[in-house]
Amino acid sequence: MYSGCDAEQLQDDRQAQDYYDDRYTGEYMQDWPVQKQRRVEAVIRGLNLGESGVAVDLGCGVGVFSRVLKNALPAWRVIGLEISPNAVAAAQAKHHDIEFKLLGETPLESLNADFVFTHHVLEHVIDLDDIWQQIQAMTRPGARVMHILPCGDAGSFEHRLSRQQRGGIDAEQGNRFFYEDPGHVRRLTWQGLCDAAEGFGFKPDRVRYANQFWGGLAWISQIAPKKAKAMAQPGQATSAKSRVELSLWRVVLDVISTANRWKNIWQWRRENAAGLKGKARLLFGLPTGFVGLSLCAMIDRLAEREWHRDQNMTGSEMYALLRAAETKPQTLDQHDRQAA
Repeated sequence: MYSGCDAEQLQDDRQAQDYYDDRYTGEYMQDWPVQKQRRVEAVIRGLNLGESGVAVDLGCGVGVFSRVLKNALPAWRVIGLEISPNAVAAAQAKHHDIEFKLLGETPLESLNADFVFTHHVLEHVIDLDDIWQQIQAMTRPGARVMHILPCGDAGSFEHRLSRQQRGGIDAEQGNRFFYEDPGHVRRLTWQGLCDAAEGFGFKPDRVRYANQFWGGLAWISQIAPKKAKAMAQPGQATSAKSRVELSLWRVVLDVISTANRWKNIWQWRRENAAGLKGKARLLFGLPTGFVGLSLCAMIDRLAEREWHRDQNMTGSEMYALLRAAETKPQTLDQHDRQAA
């Protein structure tokens, strides 16, 4: 179901399970910013889903956002589903009040979910019809579904950077941006997501975006300077104007990612400033640490303000809410059985 994408052979569930099992032996998908987790929790609380019910975190990984679900819906039964046994074991060890199950070994119809949540899952799924069939099987009529995923709609800072570079947006690979993680197989638009869901009885409810401009800069600042600079490649510009703009952005991205590195180094030194040598290193790094802390704090504040203010402006991350039909549409198998 999930694709490694850097290995063409990952086209079936078994190979995908092995691939992600291997990734989950490391730090894969374990380090999501606290600010992001709080944002998602607030969004879920704002849905007014009710006092109790069943919530499923589909593609839960090691349970980071299963915990967010439980915090937002404390009286609910929360179930995390994942294809990787390593991820399920890690999640169970950390979160004892949440159920974690292997997707391939769980009868989906038994879940009767009132709410299904995914966080950065759909961009890994090879067969969207398959995932919507699974969601349809596990949900009650009228259930709500929320997907958080990379967004392919035009208008975000990252879309603007990508479209100004040759090969920046690959139409033959699901409109992926050129810098995507190798495990990403597509970058859906809101309309594309709605179209994929419609055949399975799910109707659009609402959409909200993050990482419009400042939010995009905030996440780029957190990656290594070399990778941040590679987000803007003047040598691949589609026009002379784009070459100038990409050259300027290359400098900006290098500055903000370097500032974030200075911030992290100084924070580490502050936490480990033992003895005279440690305190001397802390003092020596104060100027760059101050610059890094100040610049990153400013960008984070602007990103948070943008999230609350520019809710209808397209961003590179989409919070998509859909609702299941009040009566489940028949599957092809059900129709054939009744006809027989």
